[in-house]
Amino acid sequence: MSGITRTICKHNYLVSNVADLPRVMKEAFYIAASGRPGPVSIDIPVDVLTAGMKHYVYPAKVNLPGYRPTTADIRNRSGNWRKPFRTRKNRFFTPEAALLHRERKKNC
Repeated sequence: MSGITRTICKHNYLVSNVADLPRVMKEAFYIAASGRPGPVSIDIPVDVLTAGMKHYVYPAKVNLPGYRPTTADIRNRSGNWRKPFRTRKNRFFTPEAALLHRERKKNC
């Protein structure tokens, strides 16, 4: 299942232990909502799904040391968010980004 969805999902989880299920659910929702929103696949085998859990602890915080989402949105002059686009050779994105780039070059 995770091999098929690898190209369209931000992340794929395979839950092999029922005790990991609360942590995986918390991380999956965090990844799906952070940065650029997108789908996260959680593969839960039947034996994990039917296994009983007497007590579970839903984590308060997400601990993903290597995951640092970035948003590449740029606020234009009217205050709306615009997605940047890149041209050939990674030149320029939006008119607002071109202005920001020129200002940064002046400051350096």
